[in-house]
Amino acid sequence: MIENLQLENRAILEISGHDRKKFLQGLITNDVNKATEKNLIYTAMLNAQGRFLYEFFIFELAEKLILDCDSNRRDEIFKKLNFYKLRSKVEITKNDELAVFWNLKNKDFQDLQFVDPRNPEMGFRIYADNRPSQNKNIELCNTLTPALSPQGRGG
Repeated sequence: MIENLQLENRAILEISGHDRKKFLQGLITNDVNKATEKNLIYTAMLNAQGRFLYEFFIFELAEKLILDCDSNRRDEIFKKLNFYKLRSKVEITKNDELAVFWNLKNKDFQDLQFVDPRNPEMGFRIYADNRPSQNKNIELCNTLTPALSPQGRGG
């Protein structure tokens, strides 16, 4: 059984600056003011005709909005947000130091963790430092295939 599974298909964008909430509010389908340090929201970005473009999760941390998005679409989302930036007082950056993990049960993980806002039965989304030395708490149990286990990698 895997205690905490890293969602490698997810990536992080950050929006900081005085206008961060006002800027994003007009671009997404959920109320950005509901995104706090203790509350994760799930939202989408639509085009001008109302068609789906992207989905992501958002929470606030240290005066920044943290966007958890599909890693294959992060560069596209980054460009789209910068296109809409115009004169807004915001800075949009890519953060490769924060990783997204999933856990079915709350294990009092030390980093940021939220109940999945789509459905509580979908478990927890955990945001932790992506640097290898910081991932000591991410345990993979022995039920992994030998090729994926630390022993199978010469570790």
